[in-house]
Amino acid sequence: MLCDYRIPGIPGLKFSAAITCRAAPILLTLSLLGACTGLPRSSTGEDDALLQSCARLYSATDTVVDAAGVRDAEASRLQGYPYLRSNRFLASLAPHADTIEKQAAWLQRLITLDQQGRRVELANLPEPDRHELAKLTGVDASRLPKQLDACAAAFMTRDLDRPGRIQIIKSLAQVRDEYSLVQRLLGLYWITRYGVYQGYQQWKAEHLQSFRVAHEDKQWQGRAVAWHPVERGAEQLDAAGVARIIASSRRMPLDIPEPAHDDLIALAQHFAPVFLIDEALPADRPGMPVLDDRGQPSFDSSRVTVHVRLSYAWFDNTLLPQLVYALWFPERPERSALDILSGKLDGIIWRVTIDNDGTPLIADSMHPCGCYHLFFPGAALEQKPRASAELAEDNEVAQRLPGRLPGQRHVIRIASLSHYLESISADDTVDIAHDHRGYELRVDHPVPDHSLRVMATADGGSASLYRPDGLVPGTQRRERWLLWPMGIKSAGAMRQWGKHATAFVGRRHFDDPYLFDKGFLRTGGDTAGR
Repeated sequence: MLCDYRIPGIPGLKFSAAITCRAAPILLTLSLLGACTGLPRSSTGEDDALLQSCARLYSATDTVVDAAGVRDAEASRLQGYPYLRSNRFLASLAPHADTIEKQAAWLQRLITLDQQGRRVELANLPEPDRHELAKLTGVDASRLPKQLDACAAAFMTRDLDRPGRIQIIKSLAQVRDEYSLVQRLLGLYWITRYGVYQGYQQWKAEHLQSFRVAHEDKQWQGRAVAWHPVERGAEQLDAAGVARIIASSRRMPLDIPEPAHDDLIALAQHFAPVFLIDEALPADRPGMPVLDDRGQPSFDSSRVTVHVRLSYAWFDNTLLPQLVYALWFPERPERSALDILSGKLDGIIWRVTIDNDGTPLIADSMHPCGCYHLFFPGAALEQKPRASAELAEDNEVAQRLPGRLPGQRHVIRIASLSHYLESISADDTVDIAHDHRGYELRVDHPVPDHSLRVMATADGGSASLYRPDGLVPGTQRRERWLLWPMGIKSAGAMRQWGKHATAFVGRRHFDDPYLFDKGFLRTGGDTAGR
């Protein structure tokens, strides 16, 4: 069935006059959006026509993407500036963008985030929606990214010419936290937090003692399996080599260390840990998430893949690179009918923050739900006293990050069933392993975690592991009903990068670039091992 529909007052783009009824609501929305794109007219007629056509192109794309339910949640969109997206790292750079050169470099990074998100969204757009978008815009989906890139360049030129506009963008680039004030108000957070805090203290007392038990005294529920990164011929590095890569990769004018892809692979290989897993159950066998025939999250244990991404932290007024490693398990199995923590998919996220001398400054870890956030500072750091008496979870230091000799790796021991971290050590502890196996490092470039955000589906298309709200469907836990007063949406569910709130009592985010700068300071001692 066809519906005749024309967009009132929106000339310039080639929209089809005869379209399917499915697209009619989209066109109606576009007609309403025409006057509120947040992209005012420029001073010349030619520029005005270009920018207004670009505004309609962005509006059409956004409307179809949202209607299809394929919005990518990793970065935050800026209201009124559809060519820009931000994250906590770029928000932290806003005060440093104080010259036209720095502002241009900063805006370009906001543009890059939007380009990455849009490429994910367009790749995951179902075929019928791709056809509708092509009819609406007159641009084939394969050519749309380049046309949007050209539009982004035009908008950037316009906004750089208007200093007041840059200040507005800096304000809009600040990212909202992952805590719902409404949930906390309705859940009487200021009262219920005391019970949750006591539960947190009990968990620490029961679990963190494992970090103080000698390796030879630890018990195994099953067999010890050591998973090592597979060597792929990347350059073998030492601390000096790492330091050279970081120093040479600093991109001016914002001084951001941004290694080339080959160098990033070499760094990922150098700092990759050994995962020493107590494998007593099938759920303890790592692998990688996939999508089943219905497009829902499933698991493949035949391919053990650790996804690696680059992030950044501020420390002592310097930007330091971080390597983030994500290891996945098929589930956290149910121990009893009253188990509120069990559910589909589980994992360990291990992050190493690299100092300018090429050594690890600090490491930290969590599960992909944002739960069980632990800190492992090197010898050069000590924890700052808490700045406030407000009841909140501490930056929990489980143990010091041990030094390692050249050629050694950090060994992360992981418990059966719960997949809790139990200790961090050096290579000499893996001799107790019953089995040694290899895992693949996956460093997606240029779109981080592209292989999780664009996954093959049974019908030949693709879809994201994550919903438009950043959560992984089907991974919800029963604990969410108990912990919802803490303000975190679906506590316990697996979630996308940028969506990890890591404290139930208080506020803390895994991707906060000031996380370590606020919680630790240098002691002047030796750094952790190479």
